[in-house]
Amino acid sequence: MKKKINFLLICAQIIINNNCMQQPYPLWAQPNSCYINSITQCLNAIHPLTNFLVTLPQTTYMPTIPPLYAWEKPTPNLGYFYLPLIKALTNGRDYKRDLTLFSSMAAGSTVQACEQLTSQQDASELLGKFIDSLRTTDDTNVIDKINDFFAFNRLETTVCPSSEDLSNQETIPETYLNIATSKDKEIIPENAQKKEDFLEDLRSLEECLNNEFKSFILTLKTSKSEEEQDCQKIITLESTPNILVIVLKRYYAFTPKNTKAAIIRKSNHAITIPFELDIGEFVKEGQKNDPYYTYDLIASAVHAGKTGGGHYIAYVKYPTGWWYCSDTTINGPKDTTNIQYDLDNGAYILFYQKKILTQQLTFEEKLKQELTNLSNSLNLLEKQLQKK
Repeated sequence: MKKKINFLLICAQIIINNNCMQQPYPLWAQPNSCYINSITQCLNAIHPLTNFLVTLPQTTYMPTIPPLYAWEKPTPNLGYFYLPLIKALTNGRDYKRDLTLFSSMAAGSTVQACEQLTSQQDASELLGKFIDSLRTTDDTNVIDKINDFFAFNRLETTVCPSSEDLSNQETIPETYLNIATSKDKEIIPENAQKKEDFLEDLRSLEECLNNEFKSFILTLKTSKSEEEQDCQKIITLESTPNILVIVLKRYYAFTPKNTKAAIIRKSNHAITIPFELDIGEFVKEGQKNDPYYTYDLIASAVHAGKTGGGHYIAYVKYPTGWWYCSDTTINGPKDTTNIQYDLDNGAYILFYQKKILTQQLTFEEKLKQELTNLSNSLNLLEKQLQKK
């Protein structure tokens, strides 16, 4: 009887430990590493990605990525250094050494792309390099799986009824959406000097998406007669990823009248961030209220400060609720009403997960809870047998 109970305990514990992170872990703050910690917390909160990566051996990736040109240096393959970290976190092992190594490699991979490590763009640079590193492997099955998570296509269609040679379609592969938070004003005053004279702030994520995926008229010249023709350009999504990453351009630039120096500032206006996002109307073959194109917010990197520096935190969603992560400080669980203000005023990178995946994970969490209850009952029965 005891052997059977021990066997059942081991089986239940193995299943429970799969994706066992019920809340985020604190990440040590190294110099200029808050953007690394913020992105790492967001990536850890993508539970389907975590469940997949923990099954891969570290040899799936090489330690470095060969350079494209002879004069370039090899860059660290972040996937190689991330696997030990996520496995240590998932299994509850000491992860300080793995975190230190991953952070140092992440800093080395982004310093080449950013003029300074504290710039606001470093987090999106790191994210892009991280996703690219996960696809830098000889295993085509892994590449396909990572593409299922993040890859999608933007479709730009040009329609010119009076000239067929100007009509075309261009498919642009993307890893994340990089969208503006303001748009140019149609009429600019003669003595325009202020931001308000040039730009109109967009006040919600839906407005930002409507501004990104739109139809507008542009004038093009034909290749033969060079006659000008009015054409319609339509921007849509041709495909959608399981994890939709949106980078908000929370900065603006304009050149005041009678000056040559451009002004670049961070946009501090609030942008309403929804916890549920429907993008069906922006998909070529999609429509609004289609469950397949509905997403749940699962994580966000939040930036406080200016374009040249500041501090990153993360809000991440776990089965236990929403959590605030600022390097070694972890607070939660929190309700959505407690984090809405910070998201609206500082969200820089948003991670949305398809609702169909969320529903699947909800079922897995219920199953895990039942297995936890079973494990507790078996432990109690074992103690009672020991007393006898």
